[in-house]
Amino acid sequence: MNSIKTKLLVVIIPIICIGLVVVSYLNHNKAKEFLEADFRDISYAELEKTQQGLDDALKVQIEKLKGFSFSSDLLSQDPAQQKQFIARIAAELPEYSLVYVADKNGKAMTSADADADVSDRDYFQSIMSGSEWEISDPLISKVDNTAVIVFCSCTEGYQRSDVRNARGHFSN
Repeated sequence: MNSIKTKLLVVIIPIICIGLVVVSYLNHNKAKEFLEADFRDISYAELEKTQQGLDDALKVQIEKLKGFSFSSDLLSQDPAQQKQFIARIAAELPEYSLVYVADKNGKAMTSADADADVSDRDYFQSIMSGSEWEISDPLISKVDNTAVIVFCSCTEGYQRSDVRNARGHFSN
């Protein structure tokens, strides 16, 4: 009798152990699938929320830029009046590290009392080609050699042949 019990135990215990291992493996994989799907759904929702927030923030910056792009002070032909206006805008908008206006040749008058030639920049060429506004890729500022993103807008009241561009730099 003892040998039959031993034989049954030797056969049944490994079968039970193998069954438990298989059930554990399947349970683990199913739980992993649920967690990954949940993580993916939450990540997409957060990504969309972040994208919407970023879009809204960029729209606000573009509207600010357009707002001061249409100013009569900026559109005047008096460089002293333009410099005063640029300095005032730079003081009112501290999120801009630099505010400047460029003429149709790319010569920029800045709030830092420095001049720069932006005629070779993609955002300037895009504005000159007819774009109403442009946001640059990250680049190095020609004025202070810092990494910036440039927001620019075509000013109202100028033909493309005599366009002026209002810009703001953002740096980290």
